[in-house]
Amino acid sequence: MSDNLQATLPPDDTVADGLHITGPRFLLKHTSIRLFDQVDVLEYEVTPGASSVLIFSQKFHHDWHAQVFDQFGWVPAKTTVINGVF
Repeated sequence: MSDNLQATLPPDDTVADGLHITGPRFLLKHTSIRLFDQVDVLEYEVTPGASSVLIFSQKFHHDWHAQVFDQFGWVPAKTTVINGVF
């Protein structure tokens, strides 16, 4: 079983306090591959294309930081609340 889910969300899933997902079976899913795992540092290769979110099966910790690698190198990525959990 995977510890994450990369998905493209329908535009109506955005709410004032983050995202609301009614259930994973309704999401357009993509493949993500864990490339690196050093306990506190994880690196994933995700499917490029449409904007998507990478959802982890852990509650967010305030010391975590997210970054994405794009044509400019590593840049900060936005984190958000999903179904009221951050």
